[in-house]
Amino acid sequence: MTDLAPIATIVLGWDGSPGSVAARAVALRMAAATGAEVVVIRAYSPLDELAGHPEGVSFPDLRDAARLALAEEVCAPFVVAGIACRSELVERQPPHQVLVDAARSYGADLLVVGTHGITGWRERVMGGVAAKLLLAAPCPVTVVPPPR
Repeated sequence: MTDLAPIATIVLGWDGSPGSVAARAVALRMAAATGAEVVVIRAYSPLDELAGHPEGVSFPDLRDAARLALAEEVCAPFVVAGIACRSELVERQPPHQVLVDAARSYGADLLVVGTHGITGWRERVMGGVAAKLLLAAPCPVTVVPPPR
């Protein structure tokens, strides 16, 4: 029997969806059990942020607000639990490649992502980030479904 290497770094993919909220809960439990650091990664596009913001808001302001929300709000449950957490907003696409690159650069022992629950033709046309990660990630991947 081979000894398993300890989990020291968990990369959590974040997009704000119910699936990513569920994935955060799983990452929190895993980090609490193993003492791992959590790195939250968001593949960011400023165009995704335009809805719901006042006219004339600048892209740098949107980016700064998204970066602050990631660091303060998404990492908050980890910080409260005494778990080391850092975050990174990456302005590049596609999201699966952002997560693969982050897992490599941080030396992740585990990559945790949520799903949107998209099935059928939508998934075939758009492709699922989680499915792509299963083929490309340099470490084990935990895929968490959204709450029912």
